Amino acid sequence: MSINFSQIVGREVRVAGQVEPIAAVADAAINKQTGQLIALVVKPPHLWQRQLWFLLADDIADITAPYYHLERQAQLKQRHELSGRHFLPRQWKALGLAAESAMGEPLGRVVDLTFDNNGLQVTDFVCQRTPVPYLSQFLPKRIISWERIIKITDRRLVADVDPRQPLLEPQTSALPVD
Repeated sequence: MSINFSQIVGREVRVAGQVEPIAAVADAAINKQTGQLIALVVKPPHLWQRQLWFLLADDIADITAPYYHLERQAQLKQRHELSGRHFLPRQWKALGLAAESAMGEPLGRVVDLTFDNNGLQVTDFVCQRTPVPYLSQFLPKRIISWERIIKITDRRLVADVDPRQPLLEPQTSALPVD
């Protein structure tokens, strides 16, 4: 079974005993060598709070849950608290990365990810040439399998794909669910 990252963006993070959410999912931090989810990047609900927190993948019991329940707020980590295997590079965002073919031809930007539900492994990147939020449902998308990725840097994703291959049309752009 797989889940699209766009289905979990905005999900609330709640702490036991509190009714109000303390944060919402904003992005994903992935290991760029293995494609494993390291953490969900979460933001506080108030606009004046600009700090980002990280909900480590080890603390996520079920990624398909309607919200994420924590026993205590200390489970959310700040960037300086992450070390060792949780080290994040300077640029950790998965969404918005520029994608290009091995020949250097642009493929668009990453607008969505697909994770397998069990291991929280990235299986596909969904790219679009112009990720304009209100137009994205009308524009074709390209799905790039993890196996086709050559490298991921801080600013781009390079894949072994033919940029002339047909794109998924908007009406068929939903990713299949196993």
